[in-house]
Amino acid sequence: MIDSFVPYKSPGMDGIFPALLQEGQEVLIPYLVRIFCACLANGYTWRQVKLVFIPKPGRNSYCGPRDFTPISLTSFLLKTLERLVDRFQRDEILALKPLHPNQHAYQAGKSVETATHQLVVRVEKALDQQEITLGIFLDTEEAFNNTSYDSTCTALTKHGIYHTIVQWIRATLDGQQATVALGGFSRSVVVSRDWPQGGVPSPLLWCLVVNELLARLNVGGVYSQGYADDICLPEVGKFPNMVSGLMQWALHTTKAWCDELGLSVNPDKTRPVAFMGRRKLPGFFEPHLFGATLHRSISVKYLQVILDSWLTWREHVDVKARKAQNLSWACRIIRPSVTFPSFIWWSGCQTASAKKKLSRIQRLACLWITEAMYTTPTNAVEALNCLPPLELVVLSEARTTVHHLWSLGCWSYLHPKRGHSSILM
Repeated sequence: MIDSFVPYKSPGMDGIFPALLQEGQEVLIPYLVRIFCACLANGYTWRQVKLVFIPKPGRNSYCGPRDFTPISLTSFLLKTLERLVDRFQRDEILALKPLHPNQHAYQAGKSVETATHQLVVRVEKALDQQEITLGIFLDTEEAFNNTSYDSTCTALTKHGIYHTIVQWIRATLDGQQATVALGGFSRSVVVSRDWPQGGVPSPLLWCLVVNELLARLNVGGVYSQGYADDICLPEVGKFPNMVSGLMQWALHTTKAWCDELGLSVNPDKTRPVAFMGRRKLPGFFEPHLFGATLHRSISVKYLQVILDSWLTWREHVDVKARKAQNLSWACRIIRPSVTFPSFIWWSGCQTASAKKKLSRIQRLACLWITEAMYTTPTNAVEALNCLPPLELVVLSEARTTVHHLWSLGCWSYLHPKRGHSSILM
């Protein structure tokens, strides 16, 4: 566990950085084992936290607290013990009682791509069968900051986590003293309701908390899936009024769960999207959440992918193109930001308009690299840089992902209607 740390990462309040532990681990490990065992048995932990605020990218101004991300720098002794506890929970507890299969975050073999693709396949299968999909994408407000410690410990106990570990996690969270230093001034406060951003157990703790909501919804007949605090409810049916009614029940269930935990969902950022293809069907009624009416939208951004009502991927390609152009002016790496996640939207870049937009991005980069005249043909500057057209790069990365899933036997993520059988050739 000690060797997995980057040697010279920023230390916590004790000033111990990983290289000190790594170089002296032969001498330190026997003592650390005794210290860690005593901490778990007696509920003792390191409570001093150093807070560092990182500016969020893409903001117009940095005047408010929401324009920064607070990162907790804790002791690497604590992080070592947290990794040991996290490893034990995943290998022992979760191996016997795993998280809900529709939770895609922080689990081996699952990622943003699997979460997005599972949703897209569900929508496309419904369109193939002339059905309607009403999707609602929930935005839990400050999930990591507002979940109480009591709710966290209750979720851990329900999932079968050992009482000793639950008590130690409670001791780690409760009573932490956070110190902020800025401009020669420092202030320390006792944190009563927050999970440390950057803490080792924080992602798994949230997955265990939200696991109950996913179980309630799916047992009640409403399909739901999650990636950390991003919850998606794509309800499928033949009749708009039936789909709307089921969705309203799901929102009532979500509100009841939020009330139990003291959480809330921002109705202003929660938009229903009806995936109906080219059809226009009456009968939808707009659902309500926390006393607010949720007005339908024609598109939504979910895990870095923009989904429109027709799944044409046009808006997604447009946004990718604008973002790539901005990155090019800032001399940033462009291609990964454009192609990710190609496994989901590769078919959207095969149209003539999409190819033209992608070609403009690569042409601009090639002209800067070669310092060629602006009138130089695009094919020529691409050949000089040994670069294939960008739409072929997207297709190649999608093919690589499909081959990988095929070799692993992940048949559920491959859908013939999406052309996966054709790009395997």
